[in-house]
Amino acid sequence: PPGGNVLLCVAGLALWRRAKSLSIGLFIASFVALYVFSIPKVSDALFAAVESYSPRLPGTTPAKDIGAIVVLAGGRNGNAPEYGGETVAIASLVRLRYGARLQRETGLPLLVSGGRVYETEASSEAALMKDALERELNVPVRWLEERSRNTAENARYSAVILRDQGIGAI
Repeated sequence: PPGGNVLLCVAGLALWRRAKSLSIGLFIASFVALYVFSIPKVSDALFAAVESYSPRLPGTTPAKDIGAIVVLAGGRNGNAPEYGGETVAIASLVRLRYGARLQRETGLPLLVSGGRVYETEASSEAALMKDALERELNVPVRWLEERSRNTAENARYSAVILRDQGIGAI
């Protein structure tokens, strides 16, 4: 988020009358930093530093204590008449595709997690994901977590479902 850049701009505005050269310097620094952070090579490097997990590579076997695959929702497409009204968003579809691949390679059961962010939504995101996995990707879904509205709740409610099944690692 560009919060630091906004703070530099605000500081520059606050100092405008007292120290014009410092104020101009803060404005320039703010815009240069915003530009630099938006360059793909820089933003990709920043994301890579934060995303420290390594994906499971094809052909490798999962750890022996893994008991399930969990796929978190990534949004919905509420206007998809070709799918009967609504379906998963592209981010969810990318996750589902990888989850389906892992399920086929490992045979582990799948849990899909995602509720309704707004009460007016007809289906939970988990139900939409289950439909896409089973009808389009031919992969069975064992559990649906449909109460969550954000990632923290995805983790909390999914953990309860899996713990009740005796699964401790995903």
